[in-house]
Amino acid sequence: MQRPCVLSGHTTIALSLQSGEKIPPERLKNIKVFGFCALGNPGSFRNTVAETGALITGFTTFRDHYSFAEKDMIKIKKRPLNPGQMIVTTEKDMIKIRDLDCLEILL
Repeated sequence: MQRPCVLSGHTTIALSLQSGEKIPPERLKNIKVFGFCALGNPGSFRNTVAETGALITGFTTFRDHYSFAEKDMIKIKKRPLNPGQMIVTTEKDMIKIRDLDCLEILL
């Protein structure tokens, strides 16, 4: 008996700002971004960011389920950013950073 094979994908429908406000992904079009994530497949997140039209100028990965520390946020913040450049991460990682109470380091 042949089993069905189902393929799935995802589409970005909104971006969550640090404030909780949701914006359409098109707002990243032609915006320079620096991304970071702690995922098993970080390339997938990078592709998702690229699909918004964002201009990825840098990207750092951490191992899956990485426990962020304040020192990690300081390293990210010390990277040279261009005027108007945004820092992007996954919703999962944003929650971890928020729980550290060190999100203000990135602002």
